[in-house]
Amino acid sequence: MKLVSLMAGSCLRLLPLTKDRHKVLLEIGGKSLIEHQLEAFKEVGIEETIFVVGHKAELIQSKLGENYNGIEIKYISNPHYSTHNINYSLYLAKEEVKGEEFIYFEADMFVHPKILKNIMDSCFDNCLAVDSNPQSDMVDTLVLGDNNKVTGLIFENHGDIRNTLKEPYVVGEFISIIKFNAKASIFLFNELEKSKFEGPITLNRVFERCFQIFPMHYIEAKGYPWVEIDNYNDLRKARRLHSKSLF
Repeated sequence: MKLVSLMAGSCLRLLPLTKDRHKVLLEIGGKSLIEHQLEAFKEVGIEETIFVVGHKAELIQSKLGENYNGIEIKYISNPHYSTHNINYSLYLAKEEVKGEEFIYFEADMFVHPKILKNIMDSCFDNCLAVDSNPQSDMVDTLVLGDNNKVTGLIFENHGDIRNTLKEPYVVGEFISIIKFNAKASIFLFNELEKSKFEGPITLNRVFERCFQIFPMHYIEAKGYPWVEIDNYNDLRKARRLHSKSLF
């Protein structure tokens, strides 16, 4: 199975650490975040990755090359990463995965391999990862669900919406991992083509339209640790969890 990882952004909330490098090259326990991710991908059986790069792309490519421990890496350049939103980064992967089953992954995730494996091995063709016990200091995306199916997403860019956790049908925090089957991927990229690539992020709305046509199930993290690394507190948390051998 292929995996698309989005890593074009410039990581402003981690300045000055990200002035001269991308956040995926920050070290956690002696290895870069991206190396931890690739080892997790290897463990669960990912054989091909598509990295959508922008900020400090040359450093990422120099670090990893085109093959890392048997995993093929293809790079897609997003030259407009500073002006276009995440919709555009995903859209650029169209030629690689449209019409194929693939895993959507956001590259700021330090995630236990078991979470990814549970998505990979799920009997559901379309499913995403959710944590009913939110891990983030600032929760910006929540999953709405009913009878193990996703009914919607609540999203606030750079916001904190933990106060909505007790609302009906909120099942937990979204972990940025989604498995799409071949038919869903066709619909997804067709919808992305119609979306605006500048201005506010609308990717979650695109996902929701896809979920309405192709039922999406949610897979609970089951207590396995993960961190979305957006700021210094997140980075410290990831390093602390790693030091306790929880990954």
